[in-house]
Amino acid sequence: MLAPPPVLGGSAPRAVLVQARIEGNSVLQSIVAWGGRVLAGYAREKLVSHSPPMGPATVSRTFHCPEARSFSERLAAGLRMNAFFGVEFIADRRSGELYLLEINRRITPGTHVGALVGVDLCSALFAALDGRPPPGRDDLVEGEEHVYAHFPQEWLRDPMSRYLRECRVDLPWDDPELLEAMVAIGRG
Repeated sequence: MLAPPPVLGGSAPRAVLVQARIEGNSVLQSIVAWGGRVLAGYAREKLVSHSPPMGPATVSRTFHCPEARSFSERLAAGLRMNAFFGVEFIADRRSGELYLLEINRRITPGTHVGALVGVDLCSALFAALDGRPPPGRDDLVEGEEHVYAHFPQEWLRDPMSRYLRECRVDLPWDDPELLEAMVAIGRG
């Protein structure tokens, strides 16, 4: 039998909330909005993580997820949101249904990946601030997906990972000093 948690002051009713564990992968809808209108966004699914299942993603898949997009659009409109946010769900392994985990009103890890798949959230916000329409597309299309390895996360998880050889790797090739610093951190 579960004992209720202690309550400071002892005046609150003692109750225990029990929730079912939902088996599945984390899905994050990355969004940028202005004036409550979504400018651009895409979904990312965590395929591999360091310290599974709750650790940070080391391999992800970007894809179009209408259910996550629709929820995010309603949230942005209802709260008149401006700038970046991310909505995280768990996708039930059996049914595929999404269950809300959290809402992050900030830039979330991996936001920069949108530029790699043609949905550049930063460019969309910059254009909105300048009074221009977003310069690129606002989401991936149905059936489009991209799998990529995060660097240095996947390299630190498994230096011989097949994902580092077989998938696009999120390496900062255009910034050699940053790449060198990331490698140095990985080597300890």
